[in-house]
Amino acid sequence: PQAPVRLDLAPPPLFFLPLFVPFMATQSGVPQDLELAVLDYRVSHEEATAELVPQDPEPWPEKVLRRQQQATGSLAGTKSRPATGRRLQNFEFQEGDLTSLDNYAPPPRPATVVSDPGVTGVDLRLVNNPSAHVHLYREASCGGADRVAVPAGMDVCPRSSAPRRYPSGGDVDGNFASIMAPPGVRILVTDACEFSEPPVSHEGGFARGRALAECDNRAGAEGMCCEVPEGGGRALRAEASPKEVPPALSILGNQWLKVYYSEVEGGRTRVVLRTEEVSVLNEDGEEILRRSAPAGNYAVRLRLATRSSASTTVEFILHVMTTVTYSLTPVPAPPADGTPVVVPTGFPTRWALDVAPDESKFSDKTFFDVSVDPSLYLPHNRPVPPASAPAAARPGVLTTTPQWEAEWTPCLDGVGLYFSCTFALLNIAPNDWAPIQCTLLRVAQDLPPKVAFFDPSDPGTDRDHYRVHMGESLMVTARAIDNPSDTVDFMGLLSVDAVTGDAIRASVEYVTDRGEGRISGEGTDKGWARLVEPLLPTYLKMAVRVPNAVNSMGFSAGHVVERRIEFHPSRLHSGLGMELCFLAADSRGHCKAVGSHTVRCVSVDVVRCRYAMQQGESLRTVAGMFETNWLQLYALNPTMSLADRPVGNWTLIEVGHPYTFARGETVHSVMTKFGTGLQHLMLLNADLSRQTESHWTERLPVGAEMPQGYQICIMPNSCGTNV
Repeated sequence: PQAPVRLDLAPPPLFFLPLFVPFMATQSGVPQDLELAVLDYRVSHEEATAELVPQDPEPWPEKVLRRQQQATGSLAGTKSRPATGRRLQNFEFQEGDLTSLDNYAPPPRPATVVSDPGVTGVDLRLVNNPSAHVHLYREASCGGADRVAVPAGMDVCPRSSAPRRYPSGGDVDGNFASIMAPPGVRILVTDACEFSEPPVSHEGGFARGRALAECDNRAGAEGMCCEVPEGGGRALRAEASPKEVPPALSILGNQWLKVYYSEVEGGRTRVVLRTEEVSVLNEDGEEILRRSAPAGNYAVRLRLATRSSASTTVEFILHVMTTVTYSLTPVPAPPADGTPVVVPTGFPTRWALDVAPDESKFSDKTFFDVSVDPSLYLPHNRPVPPASAPAAARPGVLTTTPQWEAEWTPCLDGVGLYFSCTFALLNIAPNDWAPIQCTLLRVAQDLPPKVAFFDPSDPGTDRDHYRVHMGESLMVTARAIDNPSDTVDFMGLLSVDAVTGDAIRASVEYVTDRGEGRISGEGTDKGWARLVEPLLPTYLKMAVRVPNAVNSMGFSAGHVVERRIEFHPSRLHSGLGMELCFLAADSRGHCKAVGSHTVRCVSVDVVRCRYAMQQGESLRTVAGMFETNWLQLYALNPTMSLADRPVGNWTLIEVGHPYTFARGETVHSVMTKFGTGLQHLMLLNADLSRQTESHWTERLPVGAEMPQGYQICIMPNSCGTNV
């Protein structure tokens, strides 16, 4: 490929087809399409790594160890069983909904790539031979010293390169009166920047200017001077001598090669090259012949650009075939809608090619693979050599085993779009080629698992905050989910922070073998990192359990892991607030020492002063629980008719008065005002614990001023107040 250096424009599109392209032009009289493997540079692997979604740079074992240093309080310091991992799985292309959860970084929308095909041999655009240069003169009749040399098939627009200027000064663009065409070349001078300007849209193709002058020196042996009217042009189209035109195209010219565009899902424009039949007319305009391109080799030139990019020119040999003895079929077949096959980073991805008909499976072939950029051929990151025919493939025994397989484990430096193109050659007679097969691959950054919290009765609502009353029960499901091609290695409880001043933390342990063989690789000298969850103390009346093998979605799969939070707040939990953080990590794959992780937290608050009575409870029994008498509760709940009458489940009653601190008030002053004691006040307010005493009082009975607006629950004692 050749492209002008344009720092003011985006880089030109990338071209993935090889130099030699076997192509089945027609089948049963129907023209076939060859998708040009071209991609907008901005969505290719060359630039996609700049669009990576930022990840937490701190490995999860280090995060756990750092948080472990924050453990404090009488409830901290215990540990439970480790959250064990799952096996690393290979990812093989499969048919069906593999990516129903799109947990991949979204790709940018590609720009439209347009092409301008032609047949080389009639175009000297790529020729940069000084003997083929065109000389432009400021004066007529090719006279005077002011002249510049320009390669045939270029333009003189300022945007194509540094502005071309005459030796005595002045721009050449639109300012030459005559040209000297070299021998063997026909020059058309046009008024548009045909080679340096990107196209406006694919409907119009590349810029095509109006021809101002023609200088046909194809039959000449020396240079030819031609005048240019209207003050000079901008582009110099070039055609070679007729003797360079391939004989098969002497009739067809360039008309048989057409490009068509169609937009596919995701905004990508599919560019298709098609060979078409061309009508040959006589002098009276009557069709005397209609034919398509005969089988053979044709040198094809393509000019490629997007609306905002520089253009590039590529050349390749199009090997046109009208009959084939065998063909290649990708296994599995790529999506019919033109969308790419998704390849997650970090996992061995395998794909294959099958050969049809079956008899051709046993023939000796050479496979040509142009799958990926050679710069990405890292260890464990390259296609494997073509597989030989399986042992079961004996003459006369047909098999459907693919004849060629590849394996690739792309890492983050491989993120982007690719075309994987493969073709084959029979090593025995008739030595036929198989038409090229290209599959669009999207190497996607594998993101950490997504973590959601929901009520089992409402799994569609993700919530990170829950409120519950004393006496009730709370069930919350924590779900970590990843792409079906990945697995959730584990999800475990990372930390619990309570308003009592307790900070409970998980820990990390390392094992050299967890049933998957000994670990090896960079950064794994300590062994497998394993999260060890904290054991929740009895006081919290809380458990984090592992549910059954079948998750709440109705199936069992490695990419979905759930935990169930069960909380039964008691009389000791009025005003208790907790934040529970869970850590979920996916498989580490082959590119990382540990898996990518997500930390998400859910908060649970127990409503102050309110209690949900259970079946058979009465005001008299509840009064004993809260160290008061039934008259106090009756005064707070006048709708209760009898103190001894049992009630049904979940009858909410008040067990205290909410009180908001005014400016200047202290805990001691409030206790004195309402005639209550410290122990009873702490019973109704879990946040007024001994561990947090330094935050809400200095030394009783002096007291410290509480923040204005802070609310507590209080039960007045009319016999003990001095107000």
